[in-house]
Amino acid sequence: MVIALSRPHVLFFLLLASSLMQCHSRCNFLDENLSTTNIKGMFVFGSSVVDNGNNNFLQTSTRANYLPYGLDFPVAPASGRFSNGKNVIDLLAKLLGLPFIPPFLDPLTKGLRMARGVNFGSGGSGIRDETGSVTVRN
Repeated sequence: MVIALSRPHVLFFLLLASSLMQCHSRCNFLDENLSTTNIKGMFVFGSSVVDNGNNNFLQTSTRANYLPYGLDFPVAPASGRFSNGKNVIDLLAKLLGLPFIPPFLDPLTKGLRMARGVNFGSGGSGIRDETGSVTVRN
């Protein structure tokens, strides 16, 4: 899968990676015995880059719940992620010692399942009203 990123996106990801590396070396992600994380949860907002299945529960044509999306995801194929496997939030959660962050709109996401955070990311989201309305699945 080839993803073409615009210059602002590349700069954003470089800045994010740099910040995470600096914070990982300076922040106390791990306690003194290096076995547990001090970060207790993560709440995610974004678009298809971080959507982990919220669009499966929305009335929208912007979906990723069919193959080949999620083909390499360890839990279930066609998981709703707009990639063939884990997305950047899944990788960040693993780095921080957190479990997979559940999609907010999943009916199973309630109670204690939300204690470590939830993912509000949605493919086709944007600030303009027409965002997502031009997406057509062939």
